[in-house]
Amino acid sequence: SGSNLNLVVIGGGSAEEIEQLQAYGKKNGVVVMALSGLSSEAMRSVLRNSVAVVGLAHGEAFGLTPIEAMALGTPPIFVNEGGYRETVVDGTNGRLVKRGDFASWKVALDQAQEQETRAVWAEAGLARIEELGLTPERHAQRLVDKLRPLL
Repeated sequence: SGSNLNLVVIGGGSAEEIEQLQAYGKKNGVVVMALSGLSSEAMRSVLRNSVAVVGLAHGEAFGLTPIEAMALGTPPIFVNEGGYRETVVDGTNGRLVKRGDFASWKVALDQAQEQETRAVWAEAGLARIEELGLTPERHAQRLVDKLRPLL
């Protein structure tokens, strides 16, 4: 509330959950849009033009969604749990925030709107992707290495 931001939910959630989220958003002055069935190009466009990619999933085994955000230069802001801690380094390439700490979530969203912070996080995010060996080139090479013995 009071952030002047909209929320875009991409995929996931039942119709009932989306309706509840939209009603809660309306009550708090936040527009909630639910998008599904997006092409890869459309999804990249939405993510690239977002203030941040935010995630609160429970029990996430590996933080791939933050990697997708970082690859596009969009700040990742994720709950400080599970696999998100494998890819996001708090305050370096995005934010890891305690679930339910609403003041800290607001601070993180404010930081994500600062151009200097966005630039620093974007550069650090690309470095993290490289460090973890998750670049498209490295993925392609691993695939070739796996397939070559089968030929």
